[in-house]
Amino acid sequence: SDPSGSQITPDTTAPNSGAVLVLEWTIPTLRKTHYVKENDPHAGNRLGTSVAISANGRVIAAGVPGRKVSTENLAGGVAVLTYYDVVSEYVPDAYAFAVQPKSGAEFGRSVALSSDGKVMAAGGPFTSAGSAGIDADLDYSAPNRAGVVIRFAHFGTTWRSTAAATGKVLDNNDFLGQSVAISGDGKTIAAGAPG
Repeated sequence: SDPSGSQITPDTTAPNSGAVLVLEWTIPTLRKTHYVKENDPHAGNRLGTSVAISANGRVIAAGVPGRKVSTENLAGGVAVLTYYDVVSEYVPDAYAFAVQPKSGAEFGRSVALSSDGKVMAAGGPFTSAGSAGIDADLDYSAPNRAGVVIRFAHFGTTWRSTAAATGKVLDNNDFLGQSVAISGDGKTIAAGAPG
């Protein structure tokens, strides 16, 4: 974290690992309050490709679409950064991943949070799916890049997937999940499919 507003030195040990910069508006000034990296940054993870913040500013969801999950390169995920008073810092304390992480899916390219920070929607526009609709079969055998949006809910210390959706009509290169938005109560999700 660098609340002083001074220049931040780039991380040359893990290029393109990404970061989240937290800014606070206090009339009449916008100031930098926190600079957050993953606990174990890796080159190409691209933390911060997408970001969302709860209404009280204490929970941040940040896409990490370049993250390797198990043996799957570029499977992606979402890092959840929580502000803790005891250390006066945002701490990356949880991750959310697709149920079946697959190489090249780049899950986490889009993310949205409910007002209370307890419901999240995240998109993986390069995910291939085997069927259309809610709780879709995320069969990655055919590279159709239909895309997916997954809804997560916060339970205790973990984020659990509660539903996955692909397009109503499964078309190649729909890229569903390129953008997502969620209502304040976490009950309604809108997702872009620019293909």
